[in-house]
Amino acid sequence: MENILNRIEKVNGILNGFIWGPYMLVFFLLVGGMFTIRTGFFQITQIRQWMDALAVSISGSTRAMRRKRSQNPAMQRLTARTVCSMLWDIRQIFSET
Repeated sequence: MENILNRIEKVNGILNGFIWGPYMLVFFLLVGGMFTIRTGFFQITQIRQWMDALAVSISGSTRAMRRKRSQNPAMQRLTARTVCSMLWDIRQIFSET
């Protein structure tokens, strides 16, 4: 039992050093920058939409939330894709067991 725990700790240390090492952190920053540029600085240009959605979700106004979603067809497609993806993942998890 002690031997297994030592192996797990050793593998964990190796993976931890690789994932949080300087090269991987630089890689994460470069990929994040690439996605930011490719999406047209979505994080900055759509901040107002994010804040509106946050305010609506905090206030709990479902009527306002439905109205906001129905005005933006791209948001409807994104919501549908997200739900379908989640259902597919759940199906895959339960089919493996």
